[in-house]
Amino acid sequence: MSDVNVIITAVDKGMDIIDGYEREVEDLRAHVVFDIHSVIAAVEREKSFVEQEMDDLCYSSYEDTEDDSGEKADMLSRQREMYDSLLYQTSTRGEELESEWRCLCGQTFDLAEDSKRLMADYIRKLNRINYSGGATGYSSSGHGPEYYVVIVDSQKYPQTAEHIKMAQTMGFPEFVTLGRLDAAERRKASLADVKASPIYDRDEWPMAVFEEGGQGADVAYIEGRDNRGAGSSIGWQMRGFPDGSRVRVRVI
Repeated sequence: MSDVNVIITAVDKGMDIIDGYEREVEDLRAHVVFDIHSVIAAVEREKSFVEQEMDDLCYSSYEDTEDDSGEKADMLSRQREMYDSLLYQTSTRGEELESEWRCLCGQTFDLAEDSKRLMADYIRKLNRINYSGGATGYSSSGHGPEYYVVIVDSQKYPQTAEHIKMAQTMGFPEFVTLGRLDAAERRKASLADVKASPIYDRDEWPMAVFEEGGQGADVAYIEGRDNRGAGSSIGWQMRGFPDGSRVRVRVI
């Protein structure tokens, strides 16, 4: 593998680390929110128990001739006041903590996304260097890279990026195999059962240019400008990749 391909793969794996970090932050945020709401719910339950006891005591006092319930009623009243105060404090402070955590996690996600965007731009530039002037990207030993990386920018092509991301989430592959030769046949197969629209393009994932495309591909209607712009960007990035290459299509 060439030095450039080694760097591309390393940067891509670095982006995986950031993805994992984002998932951990989201898990932590969810746990914190759950704990906050659990504490508030626990206080609410204790308060409802006290109120139920007060209701039971009030009902039983009508049938009991002995006036021995006053002391218990006073105790329950004090407990209810205590839980009212505690519930107010936990709810107020809980909302503040939840807001603080959401803000902190949001800042963390923004930083992570900015970092991945810079890394993705670096990959695109490295690809340009690697394949400029007809370079093959292979090392002198003749071995190709572990895999190539293509970037789909959600800021430039939001609909295509969302479709690819959702399809990959549903189980469609993120790593695909480049096979330009039979692309037309695969495109025909993937779109055979999807009616053409006079307004929108039919976007496929995996794309027909990949061997994993064709019949069974996920197809979505998206705006033509978005679809064609993304297709052009992906094609440009893969212009030096040989057929049979393993390609990772990463959405940022």
